[in-house]
Amino acid sequence: MKHLLPASSMTDYHQGYPDAQPVRNPPVLSALGLVLMFIFLVWQAAVWTERYELQQLHNQASHELTLNIANLRGKLDKYEYLPELLATKQELAAYLLNITPLSTLRLNSTLKTYQQITRVSDIYLLNTDGTTVAASNWQSPRSFIGKNFSFRPYYRDAIQGQKGRFYGLGTTSGERGYYYSYPVFAGQSVIGILVVKIVIDDLEIPWQDPDTEFVVSDPDSVIFISSNQHWLLRSLHPLPEKDRVRINSSRRYGDRQIETLPYQTIDELNPDTWLVRIAPDNPDNAARINRYLQTSLPMPDAGWRVHILKNTRKVRTEILKNCLLTAGIYLVVVLLSMYSVQRQRIQRERIRHDRETQKALEVNEARIRAILDNTQAGIMTMDRLGKIDYINPSAERLFGYQLHELHGQNFNELILEQDRNIGVQALEKANSVAVEIRGVRKDYLPVPVEMVVSMMSRGQQTDYMVTLHDITERKQHEEALQAAYDQMESRVVERTQDLTEANTRLTEEINQHRHTTETLQKTQDELIQAAKLAVLGQMSASINHELNQPIAAIRAYAENGVTFLTRDNQEMAQVNLEQIVELTDRMASISAQLKLFARKSGGELTLISPKATIDYALRLFKPQLEKDAIEFNLQLTDQECYVRADAVRLEQVIVNLISNALHAISHRSTRQVQIAMSLHTAEVASPHDTIIRDELWIEVSDSGPGIAEQHIGQIFNPFFSTRDEGKGLGLGLSISYRIISDFGGTIKAFNRPEGGATLRVILPLAAGEQD
Repeated sequence: MKHLLPASSMTDYHQGYPDAQPVRNPPVLSALGLVLMFIFLVWQAAVWTERYELQQLHNQASHELTLNIANLRGKLDKYEYLPELLATKQELAAYLLNITPLSTLRLNSTLKTYQQITRVSDIYLLNTDGTTVAASNWQSPRSFIGKNFSFRPYYRDAIQGQKGRFYGLGTTSGERGYYYSYPVFAGQSVIGILVVKIVIDDLEIPWQDPDTEFVVSDPDSVIFISSNQHWLLRSLHPLPEKDRVRINSSRRYGDRQIETLPYQTIDELNPDTWLVRIAPDNPDNAARINRYLQTSLPMPDAGWRVHILKNTRKVRTEILKNCLLTAGIYLVVVLLSMYSVQRQRIQRERIRHDRETQKALEVNEARIRAILDNTQAGIMTMDRLGKIDYINPSAERLFGYQLHELHGQNFNELILEQDRNIGVQALEKANSVAVEIRGVRKDYLPVPVEMVVSMMSRGQQTDYMVTLHDITERKQHEEALQAAYDQMESRVVERTQDLTEANTRLTEEINQHRHTTETLQKTQDELIQAAKLAVLGQMSASINHELNQPIAAIRAYAENGVTFLTRDNQEMAQVNLEQIVELTDRMASISAQLKLFARKSGGELTLISPKATIDYALRLFKPQLEKDAIEFNLQLTDQECYVRADAVRLEQVIVNLISNALHAISHRSTRQVQIAMSLHTAEVASPHDTIIRDELWIEVSDSGPGIAEQHIGQIFNPFFSTRDEGKGLGLGLSISYRIISDFGGTIKAFNRPEGGATLRVILPLAAGEQD
């Protein structure tokens, strides 16, 4: 061992490991400061972005608002002088002073010509009473001839010798219109009023921006023009009762009730700009409330206020982008700073670790030498040629040699000649597997030894280390155990024969029991199939009726087809042949349901949908339900669920329950059948504890006489039946109960308070498969 460890290492053995310095965690205050700084920067980015984007949105809205007001004013001014120009024509005054049928016809034609040239909606002439005496639409079903408009403000302005303007819904057409009026003079007296009407639809600006809404409101905040058709004729604010009365008296909006738009002001940015919130009218989008930046300017000459509403969703998007960008930049800066600090720390830790490692190695080598010198196992080290360079005190006691006597000697000289090949193979493999050899002591006495050879690294070379254990005492115990084993083995042989005979008898009994179980299962399957065929027999009359109708129809269509072919009417013949194909498809569908129901089960439990199973079962009874005019009610859950069962056998259970329900109501005046499916959570007792599981309930109810109280506990017994003798075997419910039990569920029966009986099938929901 002197070749393994430096001599100075022993002096450090009792010094112990150096104390490791605790790793300092980042201060809590520093982490809190970083979080607060992060929150502050993100908040500032959000505030700045919102302010900037709202200002940009306001500038854009103000520009668009100015353009739209100029556009509206230009369109309105285009027609402002038209009534004044037409009212100055002498023919109007002459007509009003001498109204005759012929002059009325001529004036109507003239006004129609003016209307077509100017492309306005209508031009009409009122007398001093406000009654229309001539109009461009005199030939229209909605002609103004004879209508009195004295209630309109444009009449009251013009009758006083002034220009008149008015906007509102037409009392005849119901259209939104803008009206211009001008008096017709005879000298200084007003003898009539000329009115020009334009349709507001011609003034509306086609709006293509989905994030912008254009609104024009009157002094009462009623929306008269809007790019959003759902906002038309709705007020921005609740109208006081006196304003409603005034609006109704002028019939500005006809008989329409003005509703309030779900409009709310959030913040006022300046006297003409607000942040507002408007909820949608569609109940499906009630949760999606839109926020707008609203900019408004008055239009005094028209009596309107024009609004531009810009949706702020892009502002929120930009806020989110800039917040994420700020957060990303901040995190990158923090991570780079942390990386730099951590790198310096790692370098310091690496220097300290190297220093501590060197010191620990010296201490460990001293400790290892002390362990080797004081261990009870013999240890030798040797080079790759098998020459010994170190033995510990235990190995010296084992062989009777001292280190200086064995140093440089070959290890094979310590092994008995007969076992030297074993020792050589152990050195070649050096796989740390224990082998037994017989060593030779200094006094030439053999000693049994257990040897383990392993490789060890010393600097740049790899040598052997051999661990030796004296197994003399163990060998003595093994010989004693072998003698006891031989004695026990003779006793075991004597008793083996008796056990073999008993095992043979037990095997025969097990085979007999297995045969009985297979026979029972086969009998049950045959009973299930027989019950299914019985149900098919009960439904045969209804199925026969369903098939007879298509067959009769096919014959009729075939005869018609022959007749049409004889008459060379191929089109009608083709129609009859297509009807025959459709009827054969219907017959195939009916027979396919019977084949599907009559199939045998595979016996394997899989994930199935109870809804699909109930649907398959109901298809078999559809003809009977329609034929007997049975009131049928099906209640299924909206939630999709699955159970672990056999689809064929579960379908057999549903068919049996429906068949029993139909039999129960066959002689009743009120014939009702109901199938209800629902989900429940229940506590179920287990061998060790009570568990909570999700269950599926399928309830089949009828309006029959119910189940006698003394029979409720017996209806699931084999061969028990309440039907007349010869009309039932009493196996349907017994088989159904056994099938549901195989699925891990149960069936319960009880009478309904309103009359009739209910059979409830309870199945556990498949774990992890329900939605």
